[in-house]
Amino acid sequence: MKHKDSNNKTINIGDTVNVPEIKDNVNFEFQGTVHSFNSTDDYVVVIDQEDNAFCVEPELLTVID
Repeated sequence: MKHKDSNNKTINIGDTVNVPEIKDNVNFEFQGTVHSFNSTDDYVVVIDQEDNAFCVEPELLTVID
């Protein structure tokens, strides 16, 4: 299954993405790197600059060119 970002771009492992502030699990906006995909619940695992992992819905992310 292909994961698509907020602009309908395909998300790939290793991509740099903008992660918005999400009240459920991310209390701040940040840029991170796509680490993996959680196929069980369709989340993208994003690692921040401090090596913390966050599961985020793909449609909330924006791939940085």
